[in-house]
Amino acid sequence: MDKALKGEIFRKTIHILAYPYAVLAFSAKEDIISLFGLTFLIVLVDFLRIKFKPLNRLIFLLWGRSIRAHERRNLSDASVMAFGIFINVLIFGKYALVGLAISIIGDAFSALFGKFFGKRRLKNGKSIEGFIAFNFAVFILAILSGDMFLPVLLAGFITSIFELFSVPLENLTLGLISSSTFFILQRTFWNNYTLHPL
Repeated sequence: MDKALKGEIFRKTIHILAYPYAVLAFSAKEDIISLFGLTFLIVLVDFLRIKFKPLNRLIFLLWGRSIRAHERRNLSDASVMAFGIFINVLIFGKYALVGLAISIIGDAFSALFGKFFGKRRLKNGKSIEGFIAFNFAVFILAILSGDMFLPVLLAGFITSIFELFSVPLENLTLGLISSSTFFILQRTFWNNYTLHPL
């Protein structure tokens, strides 16, 4: 396995670990200062990494395999994701946990499956196989969600279309797309069901 592929596996493993951070952020939602503090701390460390070379070297030593070229001198996608989780939880509350599960897990499956097995690629580099993997992951989440199967599946499918066509700042926008879509579907068509966050 080549170095770039190992780096992508490491990166997407970290990506999936953003979901426990989302649960932590949700639990801190009542204390807006703590919720903001968690996000601010992540962005601050990332900003300091850019400004101070010794910290930058330490971060690269620990996480270098997961940092893409465009992140080396700019804020990382981790900061964008932390901010996205903050905004999602702030706006959508418990619905954000479902929306973020869809976007985080679906995107990770899409990226890894697309890297390994992607044969039919669009001009943006995304693959049809990755799109299918995103929807397979969402199907598993939908099964786990019980009586929320259909809104999870539909929100995931809509989100996967946006992921396939590469929306800007995916780590921010995909979560907002999936959370808002799930929120609208659940509140409009499945309002009688109890929401059990994934």
